[in-house]
Amino acid sequence: MKEWIEGEYPMKKWIGRMAVLLAFVLTLSGSTLAAFGKIPSATKEFYVNDYAGVFSDTWKEELCKAGEQLYEDTTAQLVVLTVDTTDGEDISDYAVETGRKWGIGSKKKNNGVLIVLSVSDRKVWVSVGYGLEGKLPDSKTGRLLDEYAVPSYKDNQFEKGTVELYYALLNEIREEYGLEKITAPRYEKVQQDVDDDEDEGTVWEIALGLVMIVLLMVGAYLLCVMLPVFLIVTMVLVLKGLIMKLSGKDTADYWKKNFSRMSVLHRLFNSLFPLSWILGRGGKSSGGSSGNDDDRDDDYDSYDSGSSGDGGSFGGGGAGRDF
Repeated sequence: MKEWIEGEYPMKKWIGRMAVLLAFVLTLSGSTLAAFGKIPSATKEFYVNDYAGVFSDTWKEELCKAGEQLYEDTTAQLVVLTVDTTDGEDISDYAVETGRKWGIGSKKKNNGVLIVLSVSDRKVWVSVGYGLEGKLPDSKTGRLLDEYAVPSYKDNQFEKGTVELYYALLNEIREEYGLEKITAPRYEKVQQDVDDDEDEGTVWEIALGLVMIVLLMVGAYLLCVMLPVFLIVTMVLVLKGLIMKLSGKDTADYWKKNFSRMSVLHRLFNSLFPLSWILGRGGKSSGGSSGNDDDRDDDYDSYDSGSSGDGGSFGGGGAGRDF
């Protein structure tokens, strides 16, 4: 009895405590893995990872080109990630883990910057790599957010706010490397050009559609009207010749005279039939091409920066805002 009390019972108590500790560790590890699992992979464009559908193709291309040029000039990388939600994870932790996972910036200089916009959570965070924390301390990064991003975000203008913030950060990085600041394209001007192009494209699409309808109608007319006319005329001439033959009349002159008429009709129909086929089929082919072009636009393959993270790392530097 004494041996059980002093020996086995303490051992069972120790085993119980270890089981509780192990369960806690497994739970914590599971939570950490789950958090990592929520981080998306970088897209092939890399500099703009638009999982929330914020950007137009025009601005995606503009920012990707700007990011690629910054990398070539400085080895620094400025990347955007938009998501609908971080699923309850703190956005600053989410940004740091994403920056580390993607390896944004140079491995030697740790000069990456990541903008994370969580649309439904209405939060934004700018995570700054170790190498740029001197140029972009938390207070300065916060001021840039307040000046360039938050006012637009409050009006649900997520593209505008992110574009203007991107160029503000980009110029700060360029200045850090002794480069002149660039003149950022004015959002309203570029957006107006995009809208004008879309309006012009819509007008041309309507005009092209009307032309195709007319061509289809002409093609249908040639096929549906001219073919019966040709067949009826041919049948009438043939039947008349047969009746004359059965009644004992000489049909040699008749066939000689009307054969040339039928030949003319035949040649006319032969010339119209390919035309009608081209008109009818041409309209369908053009429509098919337009559909394929739309599919290519939806897939967004217009720009591939060919870049990826260069092994940069992040600490806790950065700033964020709720809006």
